[in-house]
Amino acid sequence: MPAVIITGDTHPERIREASAAGHPLVFKPVPPDVLRGTLRGLLGIRGT
Repeated sequence: MPAVIITGDTHPERIREASAAGHPLVFKPVPPDVLRGTLRGLLGIRGT
């Protein structure tokens, strides 16, 4: 199941854990265009 981790935790170890698990990671507050782009990339959707 695709998942995006949205967090305010910027500790380097948490970033490494998310990366090692293969999950995209975005930091709060997440601008709508960043969230939209992350979800589109995760789902393989191209275009607008």
